[in-house]
Amino acid sequence: MNSKKEKRPNHRPREMEGGKRRNVYIDAESWRLAQELGDGNGSEGIRRAIQIASKRPTPA
Repeated sequence: MNSKKEKRPNHRPREMEGGKRRNVYIDAESWRLAQELGDGNGSEGIRRAIQIASKRPTPA
């Protein structure tokens, strides 16, 4: 992707260094909280929760 304005297909997640697709088994309330923590993105919410739990600063 050459432009920041270029959209990704809906089915394709953002790529990240060291990233790999994972599947998680999670109850509805935990997923709701993950989405809340991740500003609507459950995966981001899970990453933020792990950062909080491990008391490490969130990378910029």
